Amino acid sequence: MIKSDITLLDLIYKYPQTEKLFRKYEEITNSCIMCEHLFATLDEVSLILNCSIDELLTEIKDIINSDVKLIQKEGGI
Repeated sequence: MIKSDITLLDLIYKYPQTEKLFRKYEEITNSCIMCEHLFATLDEVSLILNCSIDELLTEIKDIINSDVKLIQKEGGI
């Protein structure tokens, strides 16, 4: 379970597919989230991105779950 106190570094290490979400936010903010806030918690990142922590956690979980479903569909699990 992903919690709001996990750091961006730990999240991306455990779930590399989440990097694409933060790349999307970089385009919106014109700032490298992963460069400047790698050691920030998701709580802190949500404040930086001006979105709710619930919204951010939902986006992260959706990315992780969609990748798991894709692997299952391809017969990997």
